[in-house]
Amino acid sequence: MTSYRGRKIYLAFVFGADSSSTNPEGWYIDQVKIESEKAGAPICQVTQWPGSVPATTSFLRVGADQIEASWQPSCNEGSPAGQAYSIQAGSLDDLHTGASYGHTPLDGICTRTSPETFTAGAGNEYYLVVPNQAGREGGAGTDAAGSPRPQLSTLCGEPREASCP
Repeated sequence: MTSYRGRKIYLAFVFGADSSSTNPEGWYIDQVKIESEKAGAPICQVTQWPGSVPATTSFLRVGADQIEASWQPSCNEGSPAGQAYSIQAGSLDDLHTGASYGHTPLDGICTRTSPETFTAGAGNEYYLVVPNQAGREGGAGTDAAGSPRPQLSTLCGEPREASCP
């Protein structure tokens, strides 16, 4: 079952009966057992998954081609151990022409901390800060219309965002 590793699954049990009978006898489920490939309790506490970084993130030009990103911790930092962040870049030109989002982690780095200085890319780029932890990636924030930005790369983890209180 490795094709389901890291994915959300739903189990459905549908009652079946002979439709010609007036007695709705069918089959019944007594026990269900779900096993994990990895030892330990299943991860069911979604509030411990990476959240999102607050919208107060700032990007300041600090040199000819250098940008310093500063952000507040995601709302779930401290709950999961090993919280880290990626700075993701995408093309504003693509967004302007109606293409979809295209952001990916800068230089493939998923272990950034605030403040972080990086080299600006060529052309018109937008930048996002996205939390990640233990193979799970949080949210990339929302666009101007309030819709969540999509996760396009699983380099820093599978999407596992939880809303924070």
